[in-house]
Amino acid sequence: MRHNLLVLTLFTLSSLAQAEVFECTFSNPSLSVKYDSKTEQLVLKKSLIGDPDITDNVSIHLLGSNIVVLKNDKGSQMAKLTFNNNGSDGVSKILYPFEIELKSLENEENQGLGGCTSSLIKSVKI
Repeated sequence: MRHNLLVLTLFTLSSLAQAEVFECTFSNPSLSVKYDSKTEQLVLKKSLIGDPDITDNVSIHLLGSNIVVLKNDKGSQMAKLTFNNNGSDGVSKILYPFEIELKSLENEENQGLGGCTSSLIKSVKI
């Protein structure tokens, strides 16, 4: 079943006909990230108050059978998502199907690691 979900996700990511939306959370620092492959937009919300940081023209690239990388329009890596069913926001008892490494947070306490769901694969409470 896990293999089937991976194949389905990767097929969807490579398909132009259907968009994939990733929603990610972090606890330290507290923030959220949303990426939509159809609009190629990455939205980073740092707090409950204030405007989010929005980056347009973010492309998605398959790195392996379970890894995708998000790159800005200059080709720089912004994030790496790994489908390993081991993602975590750092505080809740939620197991996320994707682990995210956010490049801009790699020097923070949690090294920029968080957990993500996608429009196809959701998280589970443990």
